[in-house]
Parts: sequence; structure tokens; C-alpha cells
Amino acid sequence: MANKNLLGISMRKLLQILSVGSQYKSLYKGMATIAAGGFLAKLVGLAITPLLTRLYTPSDFGVFAIFLSIISIFMPLLTLRYVIAIPLPRTDRAAAHIFVMSAIFLALNSILFVFIFYLSKDWIFNVLSVENLTESWWVVCVGLFIAGICDLLTYWHVRKRNYFSISKVSLLQSLSSSLSKLGLASLTNKSSGLVWGHIIGLFTSSCLFFAELWRLNRSDFKTIRFSRVILMLRRYKDIPVYRIPSHLTLIISQQIPVIFMSTMFGASVAGQFSLAVTVIVTPLALVGHSMGQALVGEAAKLGKKQPTEIYEMAKNVQIKLLFFGAIPFIMLLTYGPELFSFVFGNNWQTAGKFASIMSIYILFQFTSVPLMQLANIIEKQRALFLLNLGRLTLLISVIAISFFSSFSEFYFLILYSVANVIFFIFSSVLIMYLLYKEKLNNN
Repeated sequence: MANKNLLGISMRKLLQILSVGSQYKSLYKGMATIAAGGFLAKLVGLAITPLLTRLYTPSDFGVFAIFLSIISIFMPLLTLRYVIAIPLPRTDRAAAHIFVMSAIFLALNSILFVFIFYLSKDWIFNVLSVENLTESWWVVCVGLFIAGICDLLTYWHVRKRNYFSISKVSLLQSLSSSLSKLGLASLTNKSSGLVWGHIIGLFTSSCLFFAELWRLNRSDFKTIRFSRVILMLRRYKDIPVYRIPSHLTLIISQQIPVIFMSTMFGASVAGQFSLAVTVIVTPLALVGHSMGQALVGEAAKLGKKQPTEIYEMAKNVQIKLLFFGAIPFIMLLTYGPELFSFVFGNNWQTAGKFASIMSIYILFQFTSVPLMQLANIIEKQRALFLLNLGRLTLLISVIAISFFSSFSEFYFLILYSVANVIFFIFSSVLIMYLLYKEKLNNN
């Protein structure tokens, strides 16, 4: 009887945790809105991917994957990551000054990168085994600049809690990008079709975001003063010191597999891996990142002086994500190769094997990514930097072991996945511990 009572209490407690409390309704509404947009956007991309895999070769996907890696690694440097401070101030006027400051850095650093790529294009693209991009180096610069603009505008809309706008723009970006890739598949250099399709999607997103900002929020930018820009620069001086290295280590850690595979095994193997990431890892990471944006928006609304509420909200989100992420994890682990062969063609069975291996860590990434964004709210940039530095060190060790042991791409990916499991579990525990300490200190 005691065991039955205990079981009943445990089940009631579990259902209580999984239910949406009234105090979190705005959070989950924002999370659901952004996640729905991200999900529909990826659904559009996934629906058209079986056509793309029959129009483009694995090598074309490999070149495109390296293009995306370059954009992802260098984009944080454009704004010095001051964009993440846009949601933090209490007043829109202060946030507008941070926006302008970020835009200035974006313009200046974009010019700098044009010179860098012009002078080193041969070396960069030869090392990465994507010589097709050597003549099109300027396209990389265009993509980098437009991606920076899109990132800047997205953070403004996160601040304004325009979750529906973010969701809508995400969907339209995916639609324009996917249709462009289909239309440009007839180009002589096919990989250029994938690259330009992605740029067109980013440009569409940036235009829509800017139109929304101009329509609703342009009054916030009428009283911009240089002295206030300098004040914001000093107020958030820790962000470039800790967040640039932290973000770079995180992004480089994410891009290491495709770069390593392209360098060691060629663009075709990198293309197989990139499809697995595009179809499986990226959608779940996007949903997790979108939920993290909503989580940051709600936590910023509460403010650093309410750590108890932030801690309880984070714990609630973490448990829900763990339950909901288990389903795709099991499906991938069991049926990965068969699903990829059926949907994308026999040429892509290797991508299915890669996806099955990566399912080992996808669940923990899905639960950890939203949580890690809360480090900005409690101003623990240094801890986040050390965390990402630790991950980079761990993954560099994986690459070194794989290289000197002459591992195949499959053994490398197994080792990489195990390292990621360790990292994401430790990350979640650490962030929750920091939030708990803030809660105790406040009490």
C-alpha cells in the first residue's frame, strides 16, 4: 500500500511538472510561437531536400557545408557579439544605442573581411578541399555581411518579444531559400546554386525584419547620441572579452566535424555528413535555440534580481525538453540508414548511418542549448566561455586521436558523439548550479 501511495504521489508530481503553470504561460507561448515557425521553416526545407539530393551531388553539398561553416565561424566577429546585449536594457532607447553600435561594428568589420579573404582565398579554400569557392570568394563576403544583418535584426525583435514576426520571417526565409536552390540547380557550377539560394533566403529575412522595425520601432532611433553609444560600449565591455571567444569556441566546436571530414576525406564525405546535420541535428538545434530565445526574452523581463523565478522556469523547461526530445532520439537510433535511403535516394545511405551515430548526443544537445543562453541574463559570460573552451579542447583531442590513429569517418563520428554527450550533460548541470547559486544569494 505504501508503495502504491508513493507511486501515486510521484505520478502526480510528474504530471504537475509537465503541466504548464500560469506563471510560465507567456514563456511557453513565446517558445511555442518561435518553435512553430522554426519547425515549419525546417519542414519546408526538409520537404524540398529529396528533390535537392537528386539535383545536387554529395560533393556539391560538401562545398555548401564549408561555405556555411565559414559564415558561422566568422559572423560573430562582425558585431563583436554586442547584439546579445540588445534584449538586456530596461529601456528601448538604451537598446537602440546598442543596436546602432553593433551596426557600426558590422559595417567596419565586413570591409576588413573583404581584404582578408581577397589576400588569403587560395590558401583557405585549398586547405578545405573546396577549390570551387576560390573564384567566388567575394560571394562568401556577401553572405557573411547579410548574415550579420539578419542576426542583428533578429535580436531586436527578440527584445520586442515579436515572436510571431520571428516565426513568420523564419518560414519565409526557408521558403525563398529552398525555391531559389531548386531554380539555380541548372548552373554550371552547381554548388553555387546552393550557396546563392542560402544568401537569397538571408536577404529576404533581413528585408522583412527591417520593414517590421521601420514600421513599428523607428521612433526609438530618433534620439541616437554618440555619447550614449560610448556609454553602452563601456557598460557591456565584458561581452566581446568573454562572449566572442566563448561563441567562437562553440561555433568552431560545431563546425569541426564537417571541416575535418572535408579536409581528410574530401567534399563528398563532408556532403554526406552535412545532409545528416541538415535533416536531423539542425532542426532540433534550431527548435532548441528558438526556445532559448524565448527563454531569454522572459528571463530578461524578470530581470537579474529575480533569480528564484528564473531558476524555477529553467528547471521546468529542462524537464519538458527531456521528455519531448526522447522520441526523435529513439527513431534515429533505430531506423536512421533505412529512412535516409528511402527518402533521399540510395546515394545518401551513408548520411543515414551518420545520423544514427549522432543520435547519441542529439537528445542532450536539444535540452542543453536553450539553458546555456541564460548565462547572459545572469552575466556569467566568463563561465560560458570556459565551458565552450573546454568543449573545444575536448573535440580537438577527438580530432587528434582520430588523425593519429587513422580512424575512418565512422569511428571519428562515434568518438565525436560521445564527447558531445559528456559536454552537454555537464553544461546543463553547470548552468542549473549557477542559477541555483544566484537563487541562494538572493534569498
